[in-house]
Amino acid sequence: QILNEVFTEFDTLVDRYGVEKIKTIGDAYMVIGKGNVDEVARLALDMIDAMHAYCRCHNYPLDIRAGMHVGPTIAGVIGLKRFLYDVWGDAVNTASRMESTGQAGRIQVSKAVRQALVGSFDFEPRGSIMIKGKGAMPTWFLLGPKQASEPDSAQVDTCMASETVGADQRRLAA
Repeated sequence: QILNEVFTEFDTLVDRYGVEKIKTIGDAYMVIGKGNVDEVARLALDMIDAMHAYCRCHNYPLDIRAGMHVGPTIAGVIGLKRFLYDVWGDAVNTASRMESTGQAGRIQVSKAVRQALVGSFDFEPRGSIMIKGKGAMPTWFLLGPKQASEPDSAQVDTCMASETVGADQRRLAA
């Protein structure tokens, strides 16, 4: 029942931000963006807040980890029976690793996500994390939207500007 209540709240948030829920796997909740990384970032922040609110209301100690990555993906329907729409690709795997190596109550993001959001969101550097199949990757925690009065002091690496960024994929896990 708890998982149903939490996922029902997440479904409401997904509709608000216009992103697409792909599936739930156990206690994991996977969504993809439709080209706007900002919306997925705001969704992730609201999911963390919704989880905290649920815990306060029910006096129940739960927390979630969230991970985000952006990159090309492939989507489609598989199987002959019980059709399942799914999304595949390196971006899916990287987003999953961002979640699994993250910290409870935080949103860990890749360099590609940070670059996409650097002017409008604040980040806390986490440092390099060993990512299965990738090696050491620099990661950050997404803190929230920049306040209008905050100057943009973040440095953007120009070497990433030429990388191809296609369909957005993030995995948010509870």
